[in-house]
Amino acid sequence: MLNRSLFEAMVDCYWSAMNPTLAVERIKDHTTYNAHLKAGVSAKYPDQFGSLAPPPPLSDAEENRLRKLYRRGSISWTGLSLYNRVKVISERWPEGKAREHLMFFFDIANSINNEVLHPTPWGMSRTTRPATAPDGSAVRFHLGKSPEFCSETLFGSFWIASSVVRLILQQCELEAEEFEDGLYTRGIRAFVSIPSEELRKLGRNEQCPCGSGLKVKRCHGH
Repeated sequence: MLNRSLFEAMVDCYWSAMNPTLAVERIKDHTTYNAHLKAGVSAKYPDQFGSLAPPPPLSDAEENRLRKLYRRGSISWTGLSLYNRVKVISERWPEGKAREHLMFFFDIANSINNEVLHPTPWGMSRTTRPATAPDGSAVRFHLGKSPEFCSETLFGSFWIASSVVRLILQQCELEAEEFEDGLYTRGIRAFVSIPSEELRKLGRNEQCPCGSGLKVKRCHGH
């Protein structure tokens, strides 16, 4: 579930880097609007939450603007949906495989994270398994930790962290290309499986097909 939050945080980092002035304005707006929402809830249930000091009053026009931007606090502090934020930041990924990876994580990986996080039919079905009752009527429920999606989750975390490192290097005007050609490509090899039949057809000094840039003998043929 952590990857869902990490992905959105990574998207927000890129969006903020591309819109620094607007990002500061939106953080201030969101903080102001949240203070008013919390004060309203506190006044409604004083016995449960006590009373908060009321924030500075808003004009009708300002309150309407913030309500339109954030609704009842259900919208990101940026004021944009995740889809629109991803659409904005996609230009920071080169066309081709790199941008395809970004859209894959939004369209597929992030969607699966939402399915698992919320009580959807698919998500709830992951907790049940057929039992070995003779008549097939029993159902076994799985609760707690599960190895399911473990490798996919680790790859997602690696990709998200790599994307943030790349952004930091770019913002600091450092050589992001060296990171792409070095740590990232070599690290990603841990998440790529090469069939043994394919490896047997390759010479030990040939380049490994996983994309690490290393020879087979130093990579998947090790």
